[in-house]
Amino acid sequence: MSGSGQFLTNGRVPCNAAMPLNPPCSNYFASSAFGNWYATFTARFGVTGDALFPAWSTGNRALLYLKAGPAVGRFSTGVWSNDFPGATFALINFTNAQTIWRLAAGAGLEWALSGNWSFKAEYEYLSFDHTTQACGLLQTSTGVVEVPSSKFCTGTAMHGINTAKIGINYRFSGLPWPF
Repeated sequence: MSGSGQFLTNGRVPCNAAMPLNPPCSNYFASSAFGNWYATFTARFGVTGDALFPAWSTGNRALLYLKAGPAVGRFSTGVWSNDFPGATFALINFTNAQTIWRLAAGAGLEWALSGNWSFKAEYEYLSFDHTTQACGLLQTSTGVVEVPSSKFCTGTAMHGINTAKIGINYRFSGLPWPF
């Protein structure tokens, strides 16, 4: 999940590199991303057996479960601009990335198909309620010298992630625990 875009502080008038303050303008570009990975470390607690689905009674074939545990993901945000108003040919260019640990919780149903095969349907919520912020100082056009008292910040808020999964599982039987 990611996004980026350009926003102009002077409506739809883009900046002219030769005359950055005529008309007053600024080209800002912002980006945010939930990294290309996340991980959960959850335990499942459930009920099995005919009591769950008596009309379909064929033995202990169903598992209705709840799951919970820690979750980790990577978030990043950034903003950059050139030809910033008031500072001829100045640059904004800063980003920040954070690895965030939160909680995962969910519920699911697993149904034994035959032998070692089962079907699973599951819902999981990742509680990544977090804002990643990037701050920095305006730089000269060379990008080397920072302009004093010119701190700018951008932030990206994440309010949790809902996931749904379906799958087919294979259980390795005859092997020692935990298989």
